[in-house]
Amino acid sequence: PEQPVVIDRYDAGPLPALHGAGRVPCVLRLENQAGWEINRLELSNRTAGPPQRHRAVEIRARDVGWVRHIHLKNLFIHDVNAVSDYRDDGDVTAKSFGGIAFLIEGEAKPTAWDDLLVQGCVIRDVGPIGLVSHSSWMKGHRENDPRTWFPSQRVTIRGTTFERINRNGMILRGCVRPLVEYNLWRECGRTGSGNGMFIFHCDDALVQFNEACFTRYNPGDSDAAGYDSDYNSRRTIFQFNYSHDNEYGFILICSQGGRANGFNDGTIVRYNISQNDGGALVRVSGTVTNSLVHNNTTQSLHVIFDDG
Repeated sequence: PEQPVVIDRYDAGPLPALHGAGRVPCVLRLENQAGWEINRLELSNRTAGPPQRHRAVEIRARDVGWVRHIHLKNLFIHDVNAVSDYRDDGDVTAKSFGGIAFLIEGEAKPTAWDDLLVQGCVIRDVGPIGLVSHSSWMKGHRENDPRTWFPSQRVTIRGTTFERINRNGMILRGCVRPLVEYNLWRECGRTGSGNGMFIFHCDDALVQFNEACFTRYNPGDSDAAGYDSDYNSRRTIFQFNYSHDNEYGFILICSQGGRANGFNDGTIVRYNISQNDGGALVRVSGTVTNSLVHNNTTQSLHVIFDDG
């Protein structure tokens, strides 16, 4: 644990470049690996043909327990033309393609990340998602059932730029106490419904000191805000963030109201700035409980309650 495998640029000069050119499903992949630090690389994966299910970076684990110490720092990821034109917001598989994907699979042995860090990266011109995490160990989240709820811990996304992303800039799932700070989401939702970022199936997420701006609204979209406390999250805190020029609002707080086990409880939105955001600045949808929105600075306040 004290001597992780390190990949890095050798001395000074340009970033070492790995271009998949659409000929590989992902450019850099780790599977069931712990103790890695991957730094200062340039990665792309653009095909000349129609969009494919491609990724730049894929970190995958299955049935191995805790996977510790995966750090990605100062990567430049660009031009990954994954599937970007789907319209089914329930298609979780389609939402796992794009820039960086952290995938927990399997059902035999509880598996999760411990000490997962993304810091100082630039993710640009990617579709559909900039960074995404998913886990097969989220089913028992509502009941905190250890047989089917095994969340990742010590997860940090810091100081990373997401720019010109086709759908969501970032989707973070299946974590306890993740820290998301000092990031920029700019021009997300370019070709389909997507917020700058959202928290999903997490407890006690802290989202602070970030900027989300110029999220696009496409006709028929259900999302196009800067921030989103999404389905099945508890005690999410959004504080000291800057939201501006997002075409469909500052923040969405939502739950899957049509499902008996859907929930969103205890979201707190405080000390943020919303400037020149369009649509509903604050939108609440589904079976949302115990949310508190206070001490934010906005040009106006337009709140919509949907489906509740």
